[in-house]
Parts: sequence; structure tokens; C-alpha cells
Amino acid sequence: MSKRYRVSTGFGEELEFEVIEKSRDTVVLRSVKTGRLYRIRVENPSDRKIIVDINGARHAAYISETDGLYLDFEKVPVIRVTSQSVAVSKIEEKRVVKKPVEAPGIVPAPITGRVVEIRVTPGITVREGDVLLLMESMKMVIEVKSPYSGVVEEIYVEKNKPVNKGEPLLKIKPT
Repeated sequence: MSKRYRVSTGFGEELEFEVIEKSRDTVVLRSVKTGRLYRIRVENPSDRKIIVDINGARHAAYISETDGLYLDFEKVPVIRVTSQSVAVSKIEEKRVVKKPVEAPGIVPAPITGRVVEIRVTPGITVREGDVLLLMESMKMVIEVKSPYSGVVEEIYVEKNKPVNKGEPLLKIKPT
């Protein structure tokens, strides 16, 4: 039995997450809508203030009985959180693992990590082996190199944002 959480925000959004993995201080959630994974670790818990590490980015969270939830000193408009237990078939569990994107011109993320630096812009010409961007995972920096020569058409990621293995990073029009 898997557990799902539905979060209702003050903006009228309904977010739904499924617990994929749990340990003593870490939980991995999957967005039911997008499939994106979130690795969340709680550090330095106290009565109302905690440090939350979400995919490698640290945030201060504060819970007030009268004012609600604050994340990095900004009010988070969470209205309601509900949970439910759901039966997940083996087929659905296998869907969580994304296969690398194999569309022509798409450069997929080789690892799950954070984008540290983007070294190209749309319209720039690259050759096979040129460094396109840098990713960080487990305190190691990995160069993502162009698998072929061409012109960068689109960049799908942003600096300092987490990406999962196999997610598209950018698109190159081969020449």
C-alpha cells in the first residue's frame, strides 16, 4: 500500500504526491501529475522550525499555529493537506523510472542532480564533444557534452534547478 498526499493551496491549485521511498530522515515523493521526483530530508528539527533539504537545495521552514507555514520566510498559502492509502500495481511502480529521452536532437540528463552552469545559449553552434552544461550530484560536478554537432535550439532547464536522470536538458538541431 502506498500513501498519497493532496495539497490545496490558496491559489486554487491541487497538488498530489505519492510516497515512493521512506527512511529515518529522508522521504522521496513523486508528483502524480508530472512524475518529477523530490528527495526531501529534514535537518535540525525543533518545535516549530526545521531545515528542509529538497533535491539538494536547503530551505528554512517555520510552522506558526496562527499564521500557517513559512518557507524561507515567505508565507506558503497551504489551505489543506489530506492523505490516503492507495494500492499501486507493479506496473505503475515501474513507470516511476523514466527512460532516457530518445527523440532526435534531445540531450537527456545523464544523472539525477542539479544544474550548476549552462554554457550555451539558443542559436549557438556546437561541435560533438563541446561542454553544454555542468551538473552536480553528490558533491561531484559532471560535464554534459554534446553528442553531435549542430545548433542549440532550446534549453529546457534553469541554473540551480534539480533534474532527474533522463529528463531533457536541451535540444540541438544536428547539422
